[in-house]
Order: sequence, then C-alpha cells, then structure tokens
Amino acid sequence: MKKIILIGISLMLVGLAVVLVACRGNENNLPNLDSEIASRIKQDFIQEFDLGQAGYTVDDVTVIYFGTYNNWAVVLLQVYTGATRPGFQEVTIAGYKFTFYADLDFLAWNDGQFYDWEQAHTKEFLSQNNISNIHRLLSAM
Repeated sequence: MKKIILIGISLMLVGLAVVLVACRGNENNLPNLDSEIASRIKQDFIQEFDLGQAGYTVDDVTVIYFGTYNNWAVVLLQVYTGATRPGFQEVTIAGYKFTFYADLDFLAWNDGQFYDWEQAHTKEFLSQNNISNIHRLLSAM
C-alpha cells in the first residue's frame, strides 16, 4: 500500500514539474527565456547553493522566467527532489504579498549572482513597478 501511495505522489510531482515547465511560455503571459541563459542560471544555481554535492544536475532544476528588469532575470527555481511538497511561505515585497511553496526559490539573477526578490528590491535592482508586474504575472498563473 505504501508503494502505491509513493508511486501516486511521484506521479503527481512529475505532473507538477511538467506544468511548471509548460508555464515558461506565453500560455500564462510569461515571457520566454533564451535556453542558453536558462542553462547558465541552472548551472549557477547548482554551484551557488552547492547542489552538485547532493548529486543534483541542471536536469533537476526547473526555471520559470518572469522577465528581465534592470539587467536582472527574475526567476522561480525549483529542484526536483521527489520529496513531498513542504508547506507554504509568505513574503511581502513592496506592499505585494507572495504566497508559494517553501521549496521554491524566487530569485533575481545577473551573471552568476543571485538575490532573493526582497534583497533585489532593497538593493534597488527591482523597482516597485517591477514587483507590481511580477506580482501580476504570478497571479495570472
């Protein structure tokens, strides 16, 4: 019985990964990300957060792109671990509330550097208007 439940959970997670990958394009009014840039973001993410030590590769990382603002690519990154989804987390940035699974990383990337969205806003890489646009795009998903 446990095996059937684990298989069911695994299939649901694979389905979620497929949905997340499908969300990259214009079906949800999200901009498209150049595949070379997506690959660099994945590689930098694995290196920056030492995910290679745990055996993760670029194939385990899903990127959803929300646009480039002031030369910073704004992305949602998820590493497929096969584990059960954790609870939700909530952050408020520039007056906009974002609620998402705790295992998702909302980051701004530029040439190998990462900041979470709140840090990017504080450092003025992302403006109030940028955060508003990102919130609108995320709410439409």
